[in-house]
Amino acid sequence: MLGILALFLGIAVAILAIVAVVLVKTADDALDEAKIAAGATDHSTHSTASSGEVSLPLQSFAGAVPENAEALAEAHAAYDATLPPLPRAIS
Repeated sequence: MLGILALFLGIAVAILAIVAVVLVKTADDALDEAKIAAGATDHSTHSTASSGEVSLPLQSFAGAVPENAEALAEAHAAYDATLPPLPRAIS
């Protein structure tokens, strides 16, 4: 009984090792592709600023901003966001 369990655990470890190697290789390839893509991007044209995707000075995730967006932002009341102090640790 223990021999069969040891056999199955050994097979599981071998499969997990192969999966880990494949995931590391995939992550390394993705990192290389991201570095290539970052180097190939030309940010000098500011293409998003001239498109309808950005509505300045406020941007909505949906790509649409209401007519009174600035008034809504100015009317928003700020609140105190300070956190209470942490309790002392018992040692």
